[in-house]
Amino acid sequence: MPRRAAVTVIALAALMAPLAGCKTAQTLGEKPWDFACPAAGTAVSYDDGRRLTFTGPDPADANACLARTEAGAQVRLIWGMVEDTAGEGRGHRPAMAPLFPAKTGSNVGYTADLSSPGSGIQYRFDTRWRLVGYETIEVPAGRFNTLVFERSVQGTGANAGQSFKLTYYVEGGSGVVLKRTVELGRGGSTLMRPFQAVKFSRPPPPPPRPEPQPAGPAGPPRS
Repeated sequence: MPRRAAVTVIALAALMAPLAGCKTAQTLGEKPWDFACPAAGTAVSYDDGRRLTFTGPDPADANACLARTEAGAQVRLIWGMVEDTAGEGRGHRPAMAPLFPAKTGSNVGYTADLSSPGSGIQYRFDTRWRLVGYETIEVPAGRFNTLVFERSVQGTGANAGQSFKLTYYVEGGSGVVLKRTVELGRGGSTLMRPFQAVKFSRPPPPPPRPEPQPAGPAGPPRS
């Protein structure tokens, strides 16, 4: 091989080597992430004082997760992320369904009605969810690989000047939200607050099944 050609091949190899191992850290793999409620017994404590122990999916709706607080009150989480309350808004359950199974860039838009806890006045918001991808996060509960979901909210009508964005960090193996951030838009305000996990535990694995014992030697033939 001529010297100039050899130098060219070496130069190209040097350029391609780092590219071969280059991956976008926040891009999901080819397999979409499907939603499932956290397994019964999964527990998480947040820095806002809440502790939730999951009891499994709602028997009437597998896409709504049930949990208990320390005081014994039941909490219902739509798609594991949105608490089923008037303050979080109505309409999330059916509208978010096309988001799953989710992959990077998956998004869905709809209108949700939120109610003020004090006055009961309803406010209509245009809502859009998008799966950003993966991110490794550090919270007081530890270091976790999470899926990052963005929820962008924009007021309509007389409330058009209000906007905010919530970001949910969901532990992919369990489906538990380990962190939520709140970013206010221009002139925006919201009663929704950020939080992060300070403790997190999964239920112990089921005990292994006992292996069948081999049959003993056959006895003497009956006469």
